[in-house]
Amino acid sequence: MTLFRDFSVKRRDFMKSVLAAGACILTGHKVSPIFANASGIEGERQLYSFFLLGDTHYDKLEYHDANWANNAMPAGIWGEFENYSKVTKHHTPLLFQRLRQKLDQSTTPVAGVIQVGDFVEGVCGSYELQCMQSRGFIEFVSTYFSPATKFLVTKGNHEITGPDSGKAYNDVILPWQSKQLGKEVKSASHCYTFDKDLFIFFDCINPDLDWLDSVLSKTSARHKFLITHYPVVPFSVNWNLSIFARDSKKRQRLQNMLGKHSVIVLCGHWHQHSVLSRKTENGNFIQVSIFSVISSKNVKATGFISGKEHYKANWELLKERHGSTGTALRKELLEAEWPFIDFYEFATMPSHCHIKVYDEKIICDVSIADNSEVWRSYAFSNKGEVLSR
Repeated sequence: MTLFRDFSVKRRDFMKSVLAAGACILTGHKVSPIFANASGIEGERQLYSFFLLGDTHYDKLEYHDANWANNAMPAGIWGEFENYSKVTKHHTPLLFQRLRQKLDQSTTPVAGVIQVGDFVEGVCGSYELQCMQSRGFIEFVSTYFSPATKFLVTKGNHEITGPDSGKAYNDVILPWQSKQLGKEVKSASHCYTFDKDLFIFFDCINPDLDWLDSVLSKTSARHKFLITHYPVVPFSVNWNLSIFARDSKKRQRLQNMLGKHSVIVLCGHWHQHSVLSRKTENGNFIQVSIFSVISSKNVKATGFISGKEHYKANWELLKERHGSTGTALRKELLEAEWPFIDFYEFATMPSHCHIKVYDEKIICDVSIADNSEVWRSYAFSNKGEVLSR
């Protein structure tokens, strides 16, 4: 069972629960208070924290060439632009305000805000429009966060979709990230050190395993975070796009590398929430997937499941979807991964995370949409495991 927190529980009530119950009982989405104080283990002091955002798809209709989009992209793409433009106008500001509020309330150093790709919608139709959209996002970020707060992103597929979008990324986003980090960033794959920990931003569109192997082999960092847009481990029947989905040898090499160094993978792309731990021949690693597009008020988590047995049930659902594209590959990937899944939770909802770093563990507090309350809190060991009792 995961160590979850209920912030309404007082310490004396926590101790009574331990003595009285001796076990943690999950009922629906509410958690028994017995393991409520996930981050309050005696003797450990929180060192710092950072905030995590999933896909945001920042957009405005003026960033798109309508003629190009209607001729070069699938039917209905303009409706997607309209939807994300409304999200950007009405909901994303509230999310960023909430992050700023939590950041201001932090009592320990903040390493920054980390976003896992698809921070813009992209698909603009020209180099000029793509640059305009990217600069618009940078200005949007600066409205909520001072230059003292690092806002760090990784490359998603949307940032590089459309004519000369890759050039626009290199010309606008990389210089912005260089300024955020106070050093030159020449590639979407680069590293950032905070305290004793290493943050590895990984270009999953053009993945370089030799580079990653070299980085991990040389580091003596206490905690290692891999920030990538595509997941390393598939976790739902809805998508089959993960890193090296069609190359099992490279996928295994990547996973063994992550397991050897007990890496925590932070990813997005699938527009769903998931936390899992995966075993490898070299050790375990953790994967946190997050999505941050808020389409309406009063959002709730749907389809919540907990337990590694549900990971296998995920591909059982494919029997009902034989006509969908990629079904065979999705089933193959989930079947291949199932024996190695050590922990698995899944839900559909937008969220943001406040990740708190300790010497020997990580606390990941998940809040739905722009809510201030914590919906779920996970404790990760520095051995790539979700802590349990």
